[in-house]
Amino acid sequence: SVLGTAADQKSAFDMKKKQKTELHKVSDGVAAPKLTGSSRHSPMTPSTSRTLNNPSNSCAVNFGLVLLYSCLKRLKFDSSDEMMCSMVDPYLPLLTHCVRYSNDNQALVLALKCLGVLLRMDLPSVIKTAKQLGPSILDHLTTSNAAASTQSDIVQGCFKSLTLLITHHKFAAASSNRKPSSEASGENKISEKFQHDGAHPL
Repeated sequence: SVLGTAADQKSAFDMKKKQKTELHKVSDGVAAPKLTGSSRHSPMTPSTSRTLNNPSNSCAVNFGLVLLYSCLKRLKFDSSDEMMCSMVDPYLPLLTHCVRYSNDNQALVLALKCLGVLLRMDLPSVIKTAKQLGPSILDHLTTSNAAASTQSDIVQGCFKSLTLLITHHKFAAASSNRKPSSEASGENKISEKFQHDGAHPL
């Protein structure tokens, strides 16, 4: 049994050494991995996620989000101040990045709380950011089982941010600008029909 144990330890050591060698082996030429097109829609997602969720980076992100949220709570922002909006606007894509890629629940909750403040303002990048932020929030609601855990900080933050995003006046303005044109088009068609019927009475 002693010889068998020694043999097992030797084989395990050899296997570990082989795996370590393969890990540091450079694959080039014919041996290089083929690009199959997988993850072509979001090629930066794996590396971005690993960088953000690195333990040291995650601590730094949490610390920065705590400082940002405490600052946003203390300061009273004037949404009509263009200079203030231009200074705060760069944080919107960064917070969206945290919501999309962070695996840390605390970072996610803090990012959603910060978004709850920024989405009340008239920031230039709201419409551009919404294309990435909206689906990410819906994904978090799906994975967190929102129907069963409505009291969760993540679920509440997701619902709050999603509500602010949907009801943002930029989207309301865009919708109202499209509505008159469709109504005018309909009125023109009706007017043309009446003119045609008047020109060719039965």
